[in-house]
Amino acid sequence: MKRDMDLIRTILLELEEKSAGLGTVDIKPEGGDSAQIGYHCKLIVEAGLASGIDVSCRGSTYPEWSLSSLTWEGHEFLDASREPTRWEKAKEIAGNAGGLTLGMMMKVLSQLMAERIGTLLP
Repeated sequence: MKRDMDLIRTILLELEEKSAGLGTVDIKPEGGDSAQIGYHCKLIVEAGLASGIDVSCRGSTYPEWSLSSLTWEGHEFLDASREPTRWEKAKEIAGNAGGLTLGMMMKVLSQLMAERIGTLLP
């Protein structure tokens, strides 16, 4: 299964909205099936963007993860990617580069954010 950065962002936005920091949150974003969501929740935890637990059982046919809260890095990613125009521009840059790692995506988002802040300063 390919990593889908849009789905990762969507899952994180939903987690941010629903999480109180205690217990797990039922994540069901539109446009993703259970296998995609489970796999991407696993990737999110592995990347350190959220806390969660593996709830897959012996008969599972795909990873099943329950997320509980964003990590500091998860909040940083959302703050950098929250603005839709910035997110689309970063994806365009990633497409032109043939794809980007999470670290490079964060650098691109941070640079776009810094450019925007620069235009707001006197």
